[in-house]
Amino acid sequence: MFAERLLKVKDALYDDMVSRRWFLRRPDRVRHTWVVIGSLALSAGIALTFVLATFTKLGLLGIPFALGGLLMLIGAKWMPARTAKGTAMTRRVNGFRIVIEKAEEHMSKWAEQENVFTRFLPYAVVFGVTDKWAKAFESLGQLPNDTTWYVSSRPFVYAQFADSIDSFAVTTSGTIASTPAGWVRAASAASAAAERAAEAAAEAGAPGRVAARPAMSGLARDGHRLQPGPARLRPA
Repeated sequence: MFAERLLKVKDALYDDMVSRRWFLRRPDRVRHTWVVIGSLALSAGIALTFVLATFTKLGLLGIPFALGGLLMLIGAKWMPARTAKGTAMTRRVNGFRIVIEKAEEHMSKWAEQENVFTRFLPYAVVFGVTDKWAKAFESLGQLPNDTTWYVSSRPFVYAQFADSIDSFAVTTSGTIASTPAGWVRAASAASAAAERAAEAAAEAGAPGRVAARPAMSGLARDGHRLQPGPARLRPA
């Protein structure tokens, strides 16, 4: 059951990559094609080398075919090529990640903006840099302007909050990986999340304005619980 659902999820993700023109062909099929070609070339090279070495003195002629096939097998995973649109998307998302990772360099600009910490927080979670994001704003010595999404018996502390979010992200990832239904929900949101990250990357020059942010939902961890819908923390 799980294997069937997982296969459908992967098919949906690959089809969506092509429909959005990030790739001309499905990456999994491109890799499979090169694996087949490499396997055939390697087998042919080995067979040719054996035949030539047995019946002639030209056995070395078959080695290049075998080596070529081996190189194809090794390089198959790198063969899928992004389109110009896919490359642009990747660069924008990677650029936005750098902005998030180097948040401290933009504090003079972001200190004048409202709700920057809250609006970009989901992307910091996705990029795995929640700790850096929280520490950058902790240096301002003030709480986020908008904490309506945070409900807890304990006061808001950047460092503790970042640790809780990181723990939540790890736990949620494990749950998604081990739960068939979790994979289905993750697949339905994956492409949309990439689009939102690209939109946020386009806004990186003017921090604080992100049109949409991913919703969070999940498990209890460290005394907090994320409720379905917009990011909202409640005591467990």
